[in-house]
Amino acid sequence: MIMIGGDPGVGKSTLLLQLACNLAGKIENISSDSKNEKLSKNIVVYISGEESTNQIASRAHRIGQKNSKLLLLAETDINLICNSLKIMNPLPTLVIIDSVQTMMCSNISSSPGSHTQVRESASILLRLAKTTDIAVILIGHVTKSGDIAGPKTVEHMVDTVLYLEGDIINSHRILRSVKNRFGSSKEIGVFEMTQSGMEEVLDPSLLFTSNAMNSEREMKDVLIPDGSAITVSIEGSRPILCEIQALIIPSSRYVAPRRATEGFGIQKLQLLLAVLQKRLKYSFYNKEVYVNVVGGLRLHDTASDLAIAMALVSSFTGIPVKRNIAFIGEIGLGGELRMIQHLDLRIKEIIKYGFSSVIIPYSRWN
Repeated sequence: MIMIGGDPGVGKSTLLLQLACNLAGKIENISSDSKNEKLSKNIVVYISGEESTNQIASRAHRIGQKNSKLLLLAETDINLICNSLKIMNPLPTLVIIDSVQTMMCSNISSSPGSHTQVRESASILLRLAKTTDIAVILIGHVTKSGDIAGPKTVEHMVDTVLYLEGDIINSHRILRSVKNRFGSSKEIGVFEMTQSGMEEVLDPSLLFTSNAMNSEREMKDVLIPDGSAITVSIEGSRPILCEIQALIIPSSRYVAPRRATEGFGIQKLQLLLAVLQKRLKYSFYNKEVYVNVVGGLRLHDTASDLAIAMALVSSFTGIPVKRNIAFIGEIGLGGELRMIQHLDLRIKEIIKYGFSSVIIPYSRWN
């Protein structure tokens, strides 16, 4: 059982409707023995508690998805839904619930969306999935803090928890795994919302590096700004080039200088500012500091420390960083560069995009 959450309007229903249309009616081999094939036709049921079947069909038509074999049901009674699925012959291959917060159990007096209703509905669907081998995908609402609404026990019940991230203004979406019993919990998928629905971004490195990937010949008449540096982040097993941008301006003498980050924690910025001020004598006490990761990517590893520091120094001095150099390394409190994991994958990604140099921590194993 899989749960996917995200902000309203980010594209959860659109993504799963595309998945349902692509799988419904498709013939696949369900046998584990390659010599004795056992073919089966996928039966997919899309159940919505928020939209009518006409609304779902209209949305599918709008994004160019037409599949007469997809079964639709508009219902909120979880017991009626499960009983209807059990009597189907053959049983469905996949069931999509949109959304679990709209489901209700008739023998519980609380209103739909309450903790009790959400937990009981998820438990009933989990029993259905375990006893019938039906794959179930739940769409979940999120709270203001970004967590899936409802009790945390629901996230412990399911096998995989996914978050679809992105803002309505930006057309790009990131599908991020935070729990996965079948593989890495750090994998991401990058999509673009178009008129025909969600489309995969085949080369996400270009998405997270603005114009930094352009060749020197193409950029010869373009002013290279200061405060920009390139690094490589590892998301699961995928190396992704990303660009760090920093902006440092004088602050007012009457207020405390602001520090703001987008794409990583403010604590990392405060640590790096302290190291630069202590070890390299760059004074930030009267400066406002803003740092952004291009494209909305969130950095979770420490290999981006060196690129963040270079972007800060570049903005502080007004000297641009050369476009053909990338920076990889963790910075310690003593100002030293520490080795990081998956260095070979990161360097291969840099070579792939034609960078001539990469700055990495020195090691006898390099």
